[in-house]
Amino acid sequence: MRSRHLVSIVLFAGLSAAACTSRTRSGESRHSFFAASLEQQVALVEVGGDRAVFVAPHANQEVDWRTATVGKGVVLAKASEDGRRLFVVSKGEQGSEPPTLTVFEGATNGEANAARRFELPSAHSALAVDPTGRWVGLYTRMKQDLSGIQAESVVPGQVSALADPPAFSLIPALEGEIQNEVVLVDLDASPELAVSSRLVGEPNEPPVQLWFSPVLQLPAGPRRLLVSQSSSRAFLLELDRLAANPAVQPELLTTLPTSSTTVMFDDGAPDRTDDARIVMLLTESSTPILNRDPVMSSRLAMFTFAPLSGAAPQASGREFETVSTGVDFKRYASEFAFVNTAAGRRIAVLVNPSPAVVFVDPDDPTGNAATMDLAFAHNALEVHWVRTRTAATEGGADAFLLSAGIIVNETAYWSLEPTSEQPFGNVQQPFSFPGVLELLDVPPPHEDLKILRPSGYCCFTGFYVLDRRTLSVMSFSESSAASLRVSPDGRHVSYFTTDPDKNGLTEWVGATVNLDDLTVTHFPLDGRRGAMFDVARPEGGRAIVVLGGDSSTDGPIQGDGTMTVFDAESPKVSTARSYSALLLGAP
Repeated sequence: MRSRHLVSIVLFAGLSAAACTSRTRSGESRHSFFAASLEQQVALVEVGGDRAVFVAPHANQEVDWRTATVGKGVVLAKASEDGRRLFVVSKGEQGSEPPTLTVFEGATNGEANAARRFELPSAHSALAVDPTGRWVGLYTRMKQDLSGIQAESVVPGQVSALADPPAFSLIPALEGEIQNEVVLVDLDASPELAVSSRLVGEPNEPPVQLWFSPVLQLPAGPRRLLVSQSSSRAFLLELDRLAANPAVQPELLTTLPTSSTTVMFDDGAPDRTDDARIVMLLTESSTPILNRDPVMSSRLAMFTFAPLSGAAPQASGREFETVSTGVDFKRYASEFAFVNTAAGRRIAVLVNPSPAVVFVDPDDPTGNAATMDLAFAHNALEVHWVRTRTAATEGGADAFLLSAGIIVNETAYWSLEPTSEQPFGNVQQPFSFPGVLELLDVPPPHEDLKILRPSGYCCFTGFYVLDRRTLSVMSFSESSAASLRVSPDGRHVSYFTTDPDKNGLTEWVGATVNLDDLTVTHFPLDGRRGAMFDVARPEGGRAIVVLGGDSSTDGPIQGDGTMTVFDAESPKVSTARSYSALLLGAP
């Protein structure tokens, strides 16, 4: 169904028993819904419902909208990173409808969204999307079970200290989820071969993350692989032959420590089939920020692939063998990355404390590795990095920002462009950033700009814009910068902040930074901040779509579904249009 409105739009009307709805004290309807941004649309999908609404902005902040049916009992909806697809997971209805995954293609120029629906063998509440867009993985999301924890009586003015913190257990987010099942959907396969499932690990061992490999040139031919990571083990699964060969089963790759694990894939030289590898950084203890005198170690684990020693495939259906090697560090290793150096391709490992970078030769990991010490003006307990240039895809030299943690406000710029004195490049220290940084890339025409912000700390809530050509930085010291987004056309940054004219009161407004001249524009909002999206218009130009409500980091929005559309180039209230919504089922 499609409709065009000028002043108001009813996105959902009518009453549905499956709707997740409540009312505030003032009588305002409150609903739980997912919102996602596609290239030219914003999608709204109500939790527990069976419909999706696609809203497309047009010139003069007009919108049109379409509704589409999805499986009953929506538990999750998210868009792909490139905004070209929307994935909706539904648990179904016992006895009448199976669990499903509905995949919508993003529509352009007002066209309808093409959709495919896949029946699933069981319901799941977590979803991972292959970066190449071919595979979708579904698995169990665990949540805290707080039902056995009693509220504690606290006397006003006194500090309550418990000898032991209240215990809680983890339970599946959906009742009846098969905790160790991974369901994989091949979007390039024919319908009868698209859906496969495997039990991975023990029944009480749900995955916490799925890692999809690119195409790797292995001794048995080109392969796509999946690493399924649980809290204590990692398993390897061959994707290409899942549906065609039921004998293909997960293979235990390694046991994991209780701390963090990072996985990378590398195909090696393009003319070789014996140097593709999986690399995992395994950390055995907490970071020195939490423990000033820690006893810790890290391991850089590597898994390469060799032809089978026998003529027949393994019992698991595998047509190759994995060979495990690795490097042990007696210090905490916080990061690793593949880099190009004057000595060849290396794995750079950042170790702490007394920070240094160790360069491991992937073809000889146990050989002598070069080390580059990092000197900071203050005692840096823990150093992290964010990558600002990847030589393999962008050309030039690899480059990183090295951040000295939340206590020392010191950041260095490291370029691996070799010199006669420094074979691993130069480390410069022109910046003073508070906290560990995260980085947002900017698309052309401003690809040399990087958006930097502290990650998870309250000492600074704004962000920085780094020009990596000149190493110049501009600080945007907003009182807050929530839901920070870079427009897909690389022209501006949008975010929520508090009104600078309200003396620190938490009245939220919208803001944009024009990346052509780094000027800031603030615009008032009517109501709470739920989500902000930057969407292309079919006629040209872009729109900023703001949804009212309260949002969480990775969950649905709680609100009444109100929507305001601004012109992204000139976000003014005088030209904006507001649209009301009830989110109680489509007409």
